[in-house]
Amino acid sequence: MNPKKQESPLRFSNEQILFLSIIAVLLVVILLLGITITRNEFAFKPASTLEERRRERQVKKFETVYNYILATYVEEVDDYELLSAALLGMANYLNDPYADYALNEDAMHLQESVQGDYGGIGLELRYLHANSSVVVVSTIYDNGVAKRAGAMVGDHLLMINGQPITGKSLDEITYLLRGAVGSQLELSLLRDEQLLSLRMKREKVEVPTVFFDFIDEGLGYVKITQFTPKTAQALEHALLSLNRKGLRHLILDLRDNQGGELESAIHASDLFLSEGTIVETRSRAKAQTRLYKANSAISIASDVPIVILINQNTASAAEVMAGALQDLGRATIYGRGSYGKSSVQAVLVLDSQPSEYFTLTVAHYYTASGRNISVDGIIPDYRIPSPFPLTQGQVNAYNQLILEPSYQALLSSLDEEEFDLNVVRLAREWLLPVDFLLWDIRYKQALQELPQPLYHLTYDYALATVVKTLQSAP
Repeated sequence: MNPKKQESPLRFSNEQILFLSIIAVLLVVILLLGITITRNEFAFKPASTLEERRRERQVKKFETVYNYILATYVEEVDDYELLSAALLGMANYLNDPYADYALNEDAMHLQESVQGDYGGIGLELRYLHANSSVVVVSTIYDNGVAKRAGAMVGDHLLMINGQPITGKSLDEITYLLRGAVGSQLELSLLRDEQLLSLRMKREKVEVPTVFFDFIDEGLGYVKITQFTPKTAQALEHALLSLNRKGLRHLILDLRDNQGGELESAIHASDLFLSEGTIVETRSRAKAQTRLYKANSAISIASDVPIVILINQNTASAAEVMAGALQDLGRATIYGRGSYGKSSVQAVLVLDSQPSEYFTLTVAHYYTASGRNISVDGIIPDYRIPSPFPLTQGQVNAYNQLILEPSYQALLSSLDEEEFDLNVVRLAREWLLPVDFLLWDIRYKQALQELPQPLYHLTYDYALATVVKTLQSAP
């Protein structure tokens, strides 16, 4: 029987040992690289420049102080209000009159002015009479939620969602009426000594910005109150409607239009222009530096004369439109010098519940001829002086007065004797001419009586002057 052959131990040649050593080293390197790659992929990436690192340290300081105040200040501090105060401080630091931090009702007004719509119920309110705190329904919109729910003009408003409105301003009450589309709302009303409770859901309410009609045969009139995303389309509809009915002259009223969305004003201007520069925006940020030119298509014949009416409250995007049509020879400007605002603001949305926005100036715009509107505003080709010239102090006083409840109540006053006495009292209190204040309120009352508040030639001196000029032209 052959003995079992003993197996020899495993042996490697020198070449094999060298080869295996190289493989082992490569595996270790690959493994280390793999770990490094994974670590770098998910690790925090430090700032790439010294400036960015400096900014990171500054933000860290802010966070440290913020948390230190909340943790150690002698009295309890609301964290939300503390941060809001810091944001408002940033806006104030910029020394930019248009930089602002807006919260709740202020943010709501900002959103409405930019977007042109909101969640509401379709009614308007006013005070019952001068020096009264009683709030009544003054207007009910057709097909609005409030009308379908049974609200009527003259109803006294007592509570909103069980919350009494006593002591609140009209702005505060309006804020409570508005909210998210589809949200529930309950109004407590008093009608002929009967208490009513109406439940409804808020719906999207679009704010109209374009009104139009014929003043005389062939003489069309269009009023634009502000520029929202829907304005250009509404203006195009107005121009087409006027064209179909024999438009020969057009008055475009931009008085008291304080602007709105810049691109909306550009699109609206483009409806009248077939070529040329509408406006140029300049900024240190490349994304905000742009040149806007007109397209070839127009919505109104090039031989239809256009008169634009402006005043001291025509501002921003409205000045862009007036300046573009004036510089390119498409319109003649009548009225008074405009406000003079050539800055473009951006709106940064911080939160939606509650509404929270931060705005600041990001660019300046220049007209086709290179004018910076902030310097002189838009200068009319034909100046129409006011029949009631006011000093700047009186203008400032008037702008404050129109926000007062006592002034708002006079707009709906029916007692002639009480009306005259209150006008005289307000004029003396606010150092305004009695004749001016009487004319101003009568004019606004007359507009309220119209189916849509377009114009009233009896009281509108500037418009009546333009109409007379056009009617006497060959």
